[in-house]
Amino acid sequence: MAYDVAVGASQNQLNSVGAVIYKQLYPQLFTGAVDVPTLGLKVAYDVQQAPAVNLSPPPPQLTAHVADRLGQALAAAVRPTPELVAAAMDSVILFSVTAPQIAITLTAADGKTTKLTIAATALCQADIDPANGQVKLTALHVSIPQWTDPTVQWVLDNVITPEVLKILNQYLAGVALPQLSIAGVDLNVPLVAIENAEMIALTTLKGSAPPTPPPAGTAWPSAPFFALLSAAAADAAAAYQVQQLNPRFQDNGSASWTVFSVNWGYNLTLGDPSIGIGSGGYHLRLRLSGGVNAGLGADLGFLHPHVDFGVGFSTNPDPGGSIGLSVNEGNTIVVNMQRVDAFGIAVHIDGLPGWANTAIGWVTSTITGGLTSTLVPAVNAFIGRLSFGVFTIPSVAVNAGPVHVRVVPAGLRVGDFSGMVAATGELQVQPA
Repeated sequence: MAYDVAVGASQNQLNSVGAVIYKQLYPQLFTGAVDVPTLGLKVAYDVQQAPAVNLSPPPPQLTAHVADRLGQALAAAVRPTPELVAAAMDSVILFSVTAPQIAITLTAADGKTTKLTIAATALCQADIDPANGQVKLTALHVSIPQWTDPTVQWVLDNVITPEVLKILNQYLAGVALPQLSIAGVDLNVPLVAIENAEMIALTTLKGSAPPTPPPAGTAWPSAPFFALLSAAAADAAAAYQVQQLNPRFQDNGSASWTVFSVNWGYNLTLGDPSIGIGSGGYHLRLRLSGGVNAGLGADLGFLHPHVDFGVGFSTNPDPGGSIGLSVNEGNTIVVNMQRVDAFGIAVHIDGLPGWANTAIGWVTSTITGGLTSTLVPAVNAFIGRLSFGVFTIPSVAVNAGPVHVRVVPAGLRVGDFSGMVAATGELQVQPA
């Protein structure tokens, strides 16, 4: 699998969020005026409709500008062949944003006005901000229609184009995807991809191979917004959360039989969780690790032999049971135990001296009984109380002047998607 964690949103979802952000930020962000003293003009503009994101591959006439800039940048280090520029362009994730209706008014010193309405389309890049690993959407270049009047064309090129570029870059901060992070789990630097009108950020667990772009035709959940967690990522998140609870089990006991006496004790921890899905739903298994030690003595009248020894053990099945996965109000996928399964313990003893051979059966059953009566109920009680989060889906802050809002996941439901834990829902805009 090319990823362990992914979040994605459809083009329609990004535009739904964008429409709400537009209403929140209009007119503070989308209107303005610029004085042009050299022409004796005041230029006012009004972006009258929400910009629309288009995740289809941008047309060549829109990408040509970026290809030229990329070739110039490469020329500083290598001889940029067309093949090299094309390969570099393939590594850049591009899309477009169109402001379909921008009203412009040019007011001369004598009060005469010229009014026009244009559409502007920006070539944009989806990338990862190395400072925080969050998806960053950047408008690179704005394309506007050509005008026959040279004064109007100058204004469009030198006033409107940079203003629209600035507006779109602030606007795009609100339609970015949430940051990929899991408490206590290190992740590789993510990458962003656009596939089937979906924008997706994905990454892998640290220590595994870095993420690679998903193959063309990769299936994604059919929801406006989704988050996916592989079994390995869910296990790593659960391991950290269980470790924070410090599940340690200690006890000891003793017993006598004929001339023999045995004492035993254990110091065990519970960890290495594994979350899986089967025909009956989700389940959680954990492993016991640590030491079980014992000592055996005998009273033979004139001799009192004694031996200390380690005890091997195994569980069948591993401790655990059925779990439910849900999303809490903080948009965290939470594990809750629903049923604890019974498990048994088998004890293995090897290497006792010859004088103890007659007691091996009794020693084995005694220690097995001691662990079964003390350890098993303690472990099951701990497991029955388990409730912890494995993945919190964060919100995205949007700040533009006096307006502060957050884009937050909403209506999330948990299910299975191709063997991964999936949370599906939508994105909403709320006051910060």
